[in-house]
Amino acid sequence: MEGKRIIKTSLKNNIKYSGKKYKKEIEIQYYTVEKIEENIVELENRDTLEMINVNIGEFLETVKEGDIVKKVNNRYLIDKDETLKTKKRIEDKMNDLWN
Repeated sequence: MEGKRIIKTSLKNNIKYSGKKYKKEIEIQYYTVEKIEENIVELENRDTLEMINVNIGEFLETVKEGDIVKKVNNRYLIDKDETLKTKKRIEDKMNDLWN
């Protein structure tokens, strides 16, 4: 199998590796979908609070306001677990406020 390499990705450790001596960090950025107007999705970086506009065609799935998305290797993916955690945290805060 000359020339064929199996590449595994470990997002948990942010390291990409293969059978050879090759290591590279994978940059992952998290964003909140603030609003969607026509074909433009406005995202807020969860670390820097910087706002960016992205064409809706760059998403592999249908996004909606409030979703948490991650950018991995120039692809935008919905982080469903983080979206649910964030919505639950907001819901709990609202319930504490009104009860």
